[in-house]
Amino acid sequence: MSFLLNVSIRSRFYIVLVSVSLSLCVLGIWGWVSGAHASRNTAELFIRSNTAAADISMLRESLSLVRRWESSALAVGTSNATQVQTLIKAWKAEIARAHQAAEQIVLANPGNAEIATLVATQTRLMRDYVVVMEPTLDQLQMAVIDGLSALAYSAKTENTLKALGENTAQLTSAQQNAAESAREEMATQSTSASLLRLGLIALTLLIFAPLMWWTLRAVCQPLDRAVALARQIADGDLSQTIVVRGEDEMAQLLLALDAMQSALRQVVGEVRDASESIKLASAEVASGNLDLSQRTEQTASKLQSTASSLSELTGAVWQSAQSAKQAHHIASSAADVAVLGGRAVSEVVGTMHAITQSSGKIADIISVIDVIAFQTNILALNAAVEAARAGEQGRGFAVVASEVRNLATRSAQAAKEIKTLIDSSVHRVQEGSQLASSAGETMQDIVASAQRVTSTVAAITETAVAQSQSIEQVNGTVAELDQMTQQNAALVEQSAAAAQALQDQAEKLVRVVGTFRLVPVPIPHQQHSLLH
Repeated sequence: MSFLLNVSIRSRFYIVLVSVSLSLCVLGIWGWVSGAHASRNTAELFIRSNTAAADISMLRESLSLVRRWESSALAVGTSNATQVQTLIKAWKAEIARAHQAAEQIVLANPGNAEIATLVATQTRLMRDYVVVMEPTLDQLQMAVIDGLSALAYSAKTENTLKALGENTAQLTSAQQNAAESAREEMATQSTSASLLRLGLIALTLLIFAPLMWWTLRAVCQPLDRAVALARQIADGDLSQTIVVRGEDEMAQLLLALDAMQSALRQVVGEVRDASESIKLASAEVASGNLDLSQRTEQTASKLQSTASSLSELTGAVWQSAQSAKQAHHIASSAADVAVLGGRAVSEVVGTMHAITQSSGKIADIISVIDVIAFQTNILALNAAVEAARAGEQGRGFAVVASEVRNLATRSAQAAKEIKTLIDSSVHRVQEGSQLASSAGETMQDIVASAQRVTSTVAAITETAVAQSQSIEQVNGTVAELDQMTQQNAALVEQSAAAAQALQDQAEKLVRVVGTFRLVPVPIPHQQHSLLH
């Protein structure tokens, strides 16, 4: 049986599964075939039984109708030839139908000698009956004999008809017996098939039970060994020697456990050496973290002082920025006022120029009036001369001309006075326009100066705000540095605590690793020096 150890468990399970599957397939196919055969036999039995019962019923009905049509034909006699002909035709049809039913009964019961004998007797009796009655009915139809003579012939067939009835009853009984025998045979076959199936199932169990036991034994024994080895390894015993036999999956599992034990043995040895080194290194880290914690606290204190000074400087610069903003606001307001004054002076200069132009136009109009007065005076003088020439007739015209001349003279004088006044006004307006132009230039200089002052103050304000923001950023940075330093101090304290915890864990690791039992291995010189 040693060769079985080289068969894989997968192959063993495949063998069992394939064998069981084949057995189940064989049992299933055989059951299906036997069931189909039984169903077919049952269906055939049902069909034959129903067909035979229907044929016997048809035979009984045909015999009854034959007797009926015969009696009717004999009763009619020769009184109605047409009716007799119809009745005889129906009688012959029922005779043929009875023969057909008898043949169908034989076909529905193949191999049944009793039914075949009874059907043969039935056929013979029917033939005897037909031999007697058919010529009689033909003669009755041709009126060769009358109804009473035909009735005498019919009396001779009473025994034959009685025998036909008895034979039909025997056929019915034989058909029922045949159906019952067929049902019993089907039940016997079904019982035999069930017993055979049970026998095959028992045989299958007898064959596969040892096979399953062998397969389970091949799996369970190595598994028990593997569990025992795993428990020993879990208890810390890494010095076990694992013996492997065979090449199946369980053997591979044991080989894997052996490899795992070897790897764990090496790892535990290395961890034991490393834990000693970690113990020493963690002590040094704890000492360094304590020193770093003290220095970090000093740095945090200095950063707090620097942050306080920067906070005061930030407040002063912020106040300067606010003052610069107020000065910029005042300068902007003054520049706006100067711009408005410049606009007003410009409007005054424009108005003075318009007045100067209007005064010039008035002077021109006065000049026209003066010219008109002069021409009117000349016309009046000419009119006076013409009136003097006219003598007494022109005296009234001369008076009018004199008045017109006086009016023209006064108009000319008034025009001269107005012109004088207008010239004086134009001169003064020109002087005012020059003064307004000078004032406008002065206001433009003032506006430009105010705008330059505003720009300068704005630049100072922007610089102050930028300096304030820069100092605030520096203050924020210093505050962040202070916070980071505080956090670093906390982290250093945590690191010191972690280093102490690491040292404790390293000592615990040394104790835990010491629980493993290893094969004695000499420690390398380098590791020995490191431990010391």
